[in-house]
Parts: sequence; structure tokens; C-alpha cells
Amino acid sequence: MQIKTLEDVLHWTTAYHELLSDSIAHAVERAENGAVSLLLDYLAKHESTLAQLIRLLEQTADAKTLSTLCSEYLDSRPVFQYHQRNEDLAELTINDIATKLVREHQQLIELYRFLYWRAETGSAQDLLKQLLMLEEHQAMKMNQAVNRS
Repeated sequence: MQIKTLEDVLHWTTAYHELLSDSIAHAVERAENGAVSLLLDYLAKHESTLAQLIRLLEQTADAKTLSTLCSEYLDSRPVFQYHQRNEDLAELTINDIATKLVREHQQLIELYRFLYWRAETGSAQDLLKQLLMLEEHQAMKMNQAVNRS
């Protein structure tokens, strides 16, 4: 997917969270460790909820804001590529799962920050700030869930 506008960023991010949710949900079925299974189940639901929240942000955003071009900024800082996971999350330890997912979410947070500081309109900054706060809050919730496991 080529990302040219903020709407594309939202679509890409939603697809990322949905893919991650599906990948984690499949791992739940294979997890032999009860604590890992419970954590993966929570994380799958968490990612699905995050995708829904981003969709809601998109639905409430102004069409002009969504059409804000951001490709020139992304040319110098490409979005990381997500793909089907080759590793089986069910076989990882809780700490390994946390490290992997925190690293990926941190990349999204960095993307939103990068775009926020380069946004030329207040409405684009507002949307990116909402995305940034949402992602940061959800990353914090995920860290708390992992630390309780």
C-alpha cells in the first residue's frame, strides 16, 4: 500500500492492528503455556479494539484533514513493513512477546510524532495528536498487562 495522505495512514494503521490481532489470535490456539495463552488472548482483543478506535477517529475526522498529503515526509522516513509473522508467537516467552510488540508499537508512535511535527495545519496536528495519544495509551495498557502476567 502506498501511503500518500493521512487517510492512507489511518487505513494502513487499521490494517496493521487487524493483522496483528489475527496473528495473535491464531497463536492463542497453539499456546501450551496457560499464562502465555491468556496474555495472547488479551493482546488479540486489545489490537482489535485499537483498530476499531482508529476507524472511529477516521469517521469523525474532517475530509479535508484526511486528504492532507504526507507522502513527501514519508519518503524520507518510510513506514515499517508488516507481514505475516514467520515465528510462532505461541512459542515465545511473555517477555519476548512484549519486547516484539512494544518495538512495533513504538515505531507507530514515532511515525505519528514525525508526522505531527511536520503537519502544516492545526486540524492535521489535532488528528495526529489523537492518534499519538491513543497509541501511547494503548501501549501503556499493553505493558501493564504484560507486567501482570
